[in-house]
Amino acid sequence: MTIFVLLAAVLGIIVNRGFEGVVENPIKGFYFAVVGFLIQLGIFSYDFAFSKYEYLSPYFYIISLILLFIFVLLNLNYHGMKIILIGFLLNFSAIIANGGYMPQYIDKLTIAGEFEKIELLKQYGHFYNGILGSNQTKLKPLTDIIAIGKPTFLSGVYSVGDLIIIAGLIVFIFEFTKKRKRGGTTHI
Repeated sequence: MTIFVLLAAVLGIIVNRGFEGVVENPIKGFYFAVVGFLIQLGIFSYDFAFSKYEYLSPYFYIISLILLFIFVLLNLNYHGMKIILIGFLLNFSAIIANGGYMPQYIDKLTIAGEFEKIELLKQYGHFYNGILGSNQTKLKPLTDIIAIGKPTFLSGVYSVGDLIIIAGLIVFIFEFTKKRKRGGTTHI
């Protein structure tokens, strides 16, 4: 997902001829996004994953998602954020329905070359924000079922919500880097 965001940022700056849009365009509640991502950085670290507090991961994960949700809601004046909201709600539904974890499947992780993650999921039943998917998985079509093996820089396992979020991020980055029209907004 990171490669898409970086590529969109570079292209947005090139197409929009600079950073002026970033300075001119308002963004609300940025601190919600920062705190949400910081929580995720913390719980998605090996130190936390193997600590005596790892059982709190789904709770911290849901808190981080709520903070990110607030950030998205505060910025719905951007079309990209409206798209992100759809993907976010799809992912959030799957995560809540499955006890605070996103179900992942061995066959999909194998295609993506995520062998270490497979071993950790087999050993512990869950790892970071993921659990092994099974016949009891709820909302399976919304879980991590889209596997990409090649090219390597795109490899991973994604949900439909992830792909919608990526599309929304690309639209948002182009909107956010676009210079404002006199007396208008930056909407595409």
